[in-house]
Amino acid sequence: MRVSSHRTTLRHNVTFASVLVLPLLGASISAYADDPSQVDQVTVYAPRVRVVGRDEATLAPIEQETVSVRVHFDPPTLTTNSGRALLDDSVNAAARQACDSSDAVASDDPASCIDKAVAAAQPQIQTAIARAQTADANQQRRLAALFPGV
Repeated sequence: MRVSSHRTTLRHNVTFASVLVLPLLGASISAYADDPSQVDQVTVYAPRVRVVGRDEATLAPIEQETVSVRVHFDPPTLTTNSGRALLDDSVNAAARQACDSSDAVASDDPASCIDKAVAAAQPQIQTAIARAQTADANQQRRLAALFPGV
């Protein structure tokens, strides 16, 4: 009888916990997704020149553009070393893709172009990691407040 009572209480507590925690997690995830400042992507840029005309005095190209490649990621994965390594690998691959375009700037060798593109993406990567870690820490605090001592 006691075992069955314990099971009933345990089931009740688990059910009660799921009723409280799941909506909290869902609200947290949807709030993250609804905030336009927290876009889950890093954009990698590589220079490219497209000549649409020439300066009459110098005959220099008039317009310079960039090639961009977006790297999407899952924010919770950035709280782990492997998740950060995957993002770094994806950014390197995107930089290679952008720099390998046929119109890449001729003055840059491919390795230099890739290095510059990856370096330019670093502030976005660091911001994404910081946001993910902050969101994770906030989630942990909310859960600790709901379930003290667990």
